[in-house]
Amino acid sequence: PFLLRFQFLEAIVRIAYQKYIEAGECQSIEVALGLLEKHLVLRAPPASLQAPGDFRATHLYTPALAALFQTRHAPLRAIYTGYASEHGSCKLLEFDSLLALLEDVQLVAPPDSPPVVAAALLPT
Repeated sequence: PFLLRFQFLEAIVRIAYQKYIEAGECQSIEVALGLLEKHLVLRAPPASLQAPGDFRATHLYTPALAALFQTRHAPLRAIYTGYASEHGSCKLLEFDSLLALLEDVQLVAPPDSPPVVAAALLPT
């Protein structure tokens, strides 16, 4: 399932309301949204704060990457086809499928997996 922009915005407002107004930290949605924004931005990876057009211009729209994609076209298409699902006459990669891909390459852990603890933090 996909979130439309207004659904995403509603979710953000509801989160801010519950996290800050219902908890008694503030009384206005404007302040609550500001607090949530600060909370999320502090934890966001630096690349996510970069304008998408800037990232694309410096990292995606390059002759070297275009050449690389040409040489990897078949395996990349196979990966996309394996994770994408039919939507009318086209295939789209849904968020759940993207998470499955990230789990398969072990960039994120499945929701039901035990937390990973760094060995250096374990008592000896």
